[in-house]
Amino acid sequence: MNTAIYIERKFFKKEYSRSLFPIFKYSKQNQNIELRSTLDFAFNLTEDFSKGDFAILPLDWSCYFRVKEQIKVVKWCEEVAKIGKPLLSFTGGDYGISVPTPENVILYRTGGYTSRLRPQEKVIPVFFSDPIQGFFQGNQGNVLGRAPHTKPVIGFCGMAPSDWWTRIKEPTKTWLRNIAGSIGYHPFDAQEVRSTSALRSRILSRLQRSKQLDTCFIIRQHYRAGAETAKERRQTTLEYYHNQLESDLNVCVRGGGNFSVRFYETLAMGRIPLFCDTDSPLPEIDGNWDDHIIRFTPKDIPDLPDLTMQWLKDKDMQDVFRRNRKLWEEQLSLQGFWRNELNRYIQ
Repeated sequence: MNTAIYIERKFFKKEYSRSLFPIFKYSKQNQNIELRSTLDFAFNLTEDFSKGDFAILPLDWSCYFRVKEQIKVVKWCEEVAKIGKPLLSFTGGDYGISVPTPENVILYRTGGYTSRLRPQEKVIPVFFSDPIQGFFQGNQGNVLGRAPHTKPVIGFCGMAPSDWWTRIKEPTKTWLRNIAGSIGYHPFDAQEVRSTSALRSRILSRLQRSKQLDTCFIIRQHYRAGAETAKERRQTTLEYYHNQLESDLNVCVRGGGNFSVRFYETLAMGRIPLFCDTDSPLPEIDGNWDDHIIRFTPKDIPDLPDLTMQWLKDKDMQDVFRRNRKLWEEQLSLQGFWRNELNRYIQ
């Protein structure tokens, strides 16, 4: 018998259909919420609360704050929690919102801070189309079969400006945003005040000085190299993934929010994330994250080449590539993550 998912449709607003819970899409043809067709789940949607094995709040919490309905939605969550039916919700974007819900109402989020996570908060990956399928004709053998090089190659393609203006501008913007949130101007969580571009620049500079490693860096001064048209965006994305193709590891540092999209893209390409941990929570996996990634903190930057070589010692690089790709496919892709996660609520 198929599992039934209940959606409280009175809390769905068509104008925010781009902010649906990740497993859903909005069908303009049917004027309704549907499960994404790419998911082969044995789940049905029901409008009968009593028949739902669990319930899902349809929209990102930020939508309810925008229309000032968050108090009403929180009260409904409290009623569901009293009944004991599992209820899933999410907060997306760079910053997220620590919504005051009962502990048995799950709040999924892409970022946040490990030290601040509450028991009901769970981290989800960033979801995107398969890059090997989209840019390399699905040829996993070509991507994962990269031959060993004399020295490990560290890749990076993205923004890492090191000018003084960026070092001042980024933390100032964060500080002002935090103040605005503290006085109720917006609901989003406060962020650590730092220049993430300067952090990336420090890491790249240290790696470039290493004699133990080779680097393959494409450093941009603007997001997506300033691409404006669809053709330009596809070209810069292709350059980005070719940079990963030609590398063994990829530098992954947080952006505006305390998480890295590049981290998940690196795993999807079967490469090894060189992950700067800034109190950054990661999704739960079946296994040990440290078998798949090289994790370091900003304090470790001076010793980063040595840490990298120590982790790589006696490892079969192609075996790690295959395991990281498998990890993404089975546990971090849209299909893999939600199949595993939703099954937790029906066992």
